[in-house]
Amino acid sequence: MVSQDNLEYIARRVDGDARQAISLLYHSVRNLQFGDRVELTEAAINDAEPDATRHIVRSRLLSLSRDQRIALECLGENGPSTSGELYVCYRDRVDDPCTKPTVRGWMPKFGGYELVVNKGPSHAPRYRVCEQVLEELDYKPI
Repeated sequence: MVSQDNLEYIARRVDGDARQAISLLYHSVRNLQFGDRVELTEAAINDAEPDATRHIVRSRLLSLSRDQRIALECLGENGPSTSGELYVCYRDRVDDPCTKPTVRGWMPKFGGYELVVNKGPSHAPRYRVCEQVLEELDYKPI
């Protein structure tokens, strides 16, 4: 059984993100069912966090279009890049590329999905792929 304390702990761990909370709760209970623990504890919830994070990253990657996935892969392979540098890599990989403003417009979406982080000044941001996403894409951090 999941206690109110468990739910509150999960809510704090995910900083109020409902999708992450559901995934963390699911994986915590799932791991409990297949493990040797009989009670859901904070330690069990913490142990489930990598599985929950992988699940969220996978679902977010699956929601990307083919072009968006290629752009993300360019960032993963090349390391921190400006949107202009990203566009050159992306354009060279696809037959019918989207426009540069379209690709630049994907960056806030990627950030909101926690796939990339934005470093640098607002007039020249550099984007890099989050470590969990690199692992899912099977790239080593640059």
